[in-house]
Amino acid sequence: MDVLPLADIASMWTEYAWPILQFIIGLGVVVFFHELGHFLVAKWMDIQVDRFAIGFGPKVIGFRWGETEYALCALPLGGYVKMLGQEDFKPLNEDDKPDPRAFNSKSVGARMAVIAAGVVMNVIIAAILFVIVGLVGKDFVVPAAGGAAPGMPAADCEISWTPPAEAAATQPATAPAATQPAVRHTRGMQDGDEIVRMEGDSIILRLNGNQVESYSDLAMISALAYPEDKYHVTLERWIDGRTWVGRTDLGVRRSAIGVLGFGIKPPMSLEIREIDERIVSSPLEPNFVLTKIAGREITRHEQIAEIGRTLDGSPIPLVMERGEQRKTVFVTPIPGAADGVSWYADGRPLRGVLIDVDSRPNGADGGEMQAVLTYRLPNGETIEVPQEKLADVQFQVLGMAPAVRVDMVMKSSPAEKAGLKPGDVILRYGDRDTPLFTELMEINEEVADTGAEIVVLRDGQRLTLEVKPRESRDGQVIMGITHVPDAESTVVAGVLPGSVAEGAKITKGSRITAINGEPVSTWADILKRLGERRGQSVEIAYEDLTGPATATIDSLSEEVFSRQDYTFHPISPNVLSMSFEPLTRRVRQEGPWAAIVWGAKETTKLIMQSYATLRSLILGTTSTEAIAGPVGLGGAAVQLARRSFMDFVWFMGFISAALAVMNFLPIPVVDGGHAVFLIIEKIRGKPLPVKVMNIAQMIGLAALLLVFVLVTWRDIVRLISF
Repeated sequence: MDVLPLADIASMWTEYAWPILQFIIGLGVVVFFHELGHFLVAKWMDIQVDRFAIGFGPKVIGFRWGETEYALCALPLGGYVKMLGQEDFKPLNEDDKPDPRAFNSKSVGARMAVIAAGVVMNVIIAAILFVIVGLVGKDFVVPAAGGAAPGMPAADCEISWTPPAEAAATQPATAPAATQPAVRHTRGMQDGDEIVRMEGDSIILRLNGNQVESYSDLAMISALAYPEDKYHVTLERWIDGRTWVGRTDLGVRRSAIGVLGFGIKPPMSLEIREIDERIVSSPLEPNFVLTKIAGREITRHEQIAEIGRTLDGSPIPLVMERGEQRKTVFVTPIPGAADGVSWYADGRPLRGVLIDVDSRPNGADGGEMQAVLTYRLPNGETIEVPQEKLADVQFQVLGMAPAVRVDMVMKSSPAEKAGLKPGDVILRYGDRDTPLFTELMEINEEVADTGAEIVVLRDGQRLTLEVKPRESRDGQVIMGITHVPDAESTVVAGVLPGSVAEGAKITKGSRITAINGEPVSTWADILKRLGERRGQSVEIAYEDLTGPATATIDSLSEEVFSRQDYTFHPISPNVLSMSFEPLTRRVRQEGPWAAIVWGAKETTKLIMQSYATLRSLILGTTSTEAIAGPVGLGGAAVQLARRSFMDFVWFMGFISAALAVMNFLPIPVVDGGHAVFLIIEKIRGKPLPVKVMNIAQMIGLAALLLVFVLVTWRDIVRLISF
């Protein structure tokens, strides 16, 4: 009989068993105090309480004390207080005669107090938990930008910057421009910009005194906003070794998923986190801090991109540290478009910043919708470009696109089952040689039922594998990989129609061997050689199926090529996007009174966030994909419990505040539905007909059960999907 090593048992306890147990206990505590609120006020109103239960379904353990049975039930997903005369699930009868100590024999005010007590208790418990967090301290994501989403207000706002010696730190953003000696103007927020103050119509800002305390505040402010709202923003940016103060007006806009937002991406630190357990391979070491790239020390996340603009494509070292430990790995930078550069479908550069994305009918008479992108050019003009006129490739030179190299493989995906590994170069898939990624997606659709052979180059060897792609939860048929250009060869996997390369008769499958007689072996070499021939004639030597050949470009004009249009990513964009912890700052209150005030504010903010989410769902501005059920909440609680106990305590405070909101919705069966019935009774002077109440409660119960099943199913699908 095999016995698990003690180390594995300890790991299972700390990673799974103990966090799950914490969640069960924490949820039980939140539910217990909710029901305790009902219980205590019912006793105060001299109402007979028949049962006090935590959980639903069959009783696991219980006892009777006085007139009340206390029970712990099998399904720990809620609880209830059963009072004499109150029937949530059993149909009422018009002939029922209420007992003097029955719930329905008491006044409307007394019954309303009992109903509201559970919600009030949830609010109190949330506030107490937040007070504890405030006293001990917790890390929150700083209110800074990790960049701006294209087409969103943060990407297009005009910012006036004041140098440090002249900046008036106490001056509000609405002060006259004459008193703000701006010496520099830029457009769009950048990675590293920190928001220090906002002014505008927002309950979050009123609670915070116009200070922005965390990144989540930014999300809440925008979620609670109306489309026409504007906010006066003060921010700070590190420029030329000094902190400058900037001011701008910032609006909100619906993002691609329909949610109102500023378009400010979350800021990232240099601490490497555990890659999603569904992803295979990363050169970065979890729980280390990235300290050097190519021999240059880094202290801010935005320096990763800055260094990338100085690289030439040669292999570079990445240095990571944790305490006294130091690790170095060598990587080959990934070529890509420089910031503010895209490519037309024929390979010509489009030098401009993307500021808007819209969907419009294709043609004057309507037809299918197409995406239209708006760019701001360096001269300030704007142009609109239909997406079909843009190249759908990560990287290309003169219309030549390199082969696809596997960057990461998702666990349990068809790609992993087939044996694909990071670093594999795809030479053939199905019936197509050196397919571009768009072609890979097409082939996935074609072979979804049968699977296909895929030929890859690995460590100089050709391997033939069998892969059968499958449909992901978003409806796409995929094999489960991320990709980057194969920068370590010069194979031309695709030639863009109408490009310089097509005009020079270079064909798909060719291998570039020299530029003006200078040998090249990588795409970095090609960029370097072409950069040396700006405005001059160029001879490109290559080999195709017919043998060696030469293509001539009479003049390499800036309209078709500039070395400045390209950058090198020291870390693959796919890895970079998921590899670092958010940039956080410890928030801790000095003294009990400060913690009480902070806890009250945090409770109010999270209640408002819950209502904002519900409003967005009703208005259709938030996808139902954002809703998590018991499984999803349990997964989030486990992740936070692994991180720190205070993160877990804060999350349980959030759960308590959210339960207060959900329980007081005007839905029959829950507390809010009972409150509505009581309000109607007060207005009418008598209760609603029993038949009406029975039907309403059955509908409410059925609706709740349906929502519960749907969100639980969606949680499970998320858990098992890739």
